[in-house]
Amino acid sequence: MSDLKKVESSSVSIKSTTSTISFTGSIRSKLDVLKEKIHRSNEQRKQNRMEQTSMRTITEYLALK
Repeated sequence: MSDLKKVESSSVSIKSTTSTISFTGSIRSKLDVLKEKIHRSNEQRKQNRMEQTSMRTITEYLALK
């Protein structure tokens, strides 16, 4: 009888651990997606700054002529 309880307990423990691992993997995936979005956003911001600087430089150059 106690062996059956041990097996049931082990089964519950394995299910719980599997569920936790699955949940952790899901969170990790979501974090990876968020990191990628942040990275793309930062790259876009950098690109926009470079374009603004270029436009300012061109405008200043044309103003000097």
